[in-house]
Parts: sequence; C-alpha cells; structure tokens
Amino acid sequence: MSKRKLTEERRIYLRWQISERRRALKQKAITYKGGKCEKCGYSKSIRALVFHHLNPDEKDFGIASSSSTKWSVVKSELDKCMMLCANCHGEVHDEIDKVNNEHSYNRMRQVVHKKNENQGSIIKECFNCKKQIKIFKSTERKRNFCSRKCSDEVVYKTSWENDEVMLELIKNNTVKEIASRFKKSLSITYDHIKKLKVKYSLV
Repeated sequence: MSKRKLTEERRIYLRWQISERRRALKQKAITYKGGKCEKCGYSKSIRALVFHHLNPDEKDFGIASSSSTKWSVVKSELDKCMMLCANCHGEVHDEIDKVNNEHSYNRMRQVVHKKNENQGSIIKECFNCKKQIKIFKSTERKRNFCSRKCSDEVVYKTSWENDEVMLELIKNNTVKEIASRFKKSLSITYDHIKKLKVKYSLV
C-alpha cells in the first residue's frame, strides 16, 4: 500500500495543530505550577516561562516537546521542575555553570604537572650589543639577540681568518670545531669551507 501524499495545505494544518496542542499543554502546565515565576513572580508571557529540572539526571523528557504525552505523565515530570521566567532561568544556569567550572578547574589543577624548571623567563644580555633582553629559560644556553639586525650582524659578518690560516684549520679540524671557534652555524661554516676548497681546487 502506497504512502498517502500530503498536500501543502494539509502539512500547514498539521503543523498548526501540533503548535496549538503544545501551547494548550504549556498553558495547562503553567497553571498547574502556579501561573508565575517561582523566583520573581513574572507571569505576563507564557513564552517567557520555562520549566527548570532541579535534577538533570531525573529528566525523562522536555515539557515543550510533549504535545502527545498523557497529562498524568506530564504532571509527574512537572513535579521534578520549578517554573521560572527566562531571566531567572538564565541566572540559575549561570550559578550552575560557575560551580561546574570551579569543579573542573580544581580537577585540572590536580592533574597538571608541576612547572618544569626550564619553564618561565629570565633576563640575559643580547649576544651582539649586550642589551638586556627577556628570554625563555629553555634557550638560556643559546645565542640570544634583541633584534634581527643584531642576529644578522653576528651570523653574516665576515670574521674568518685569512685563507692560509683557514686552509690549515680545515686540514686539522672538523667543520663543527671550526664553527665553534668562530661562533658560526654549521651551515655557514660549511659554505665558507666549500668556497675555499673550490677557490684552491681542493675539492
């Protein structure tokens, strides 16, 4: 048997019927709960009145979505609630969130590891200009600079020995040892050595 097709008018009518049933049920529920906000006494608009479950774990269904539920079942659910206006409802949830957030924060503090000795910051001199700068403790043993300009002056300045001395150093030392001696990076030292070898046909 094929499913009956609904016309647009029928769909509109059914939606209206559901909306009216829900509105009638809410009005009945509001009357059952006293007709006004239990905190401030507001009663002007039924749209602004809501049912707040005192214990969320005991909630079986939302009152607003129960248009076809038996009234005896709805009443049982209403007994678990207090009726509040939208403003008071928001204030209640603000208090709940505040407590929950505090509990979450306390749990977090218990599981977060103690601060590592290498964390935090210290004051150190710029490797180039000696200006006082703030650095992370974890970078204390590195060369620290106050600016890109200072860094470039150290990294890219030509402070090598003359070619004769450099060739002797290349013969008797590793790239790492030469880089440490001139306080250069390994890549810059390697490039300079490569140029010298090409220049003197040592490749």
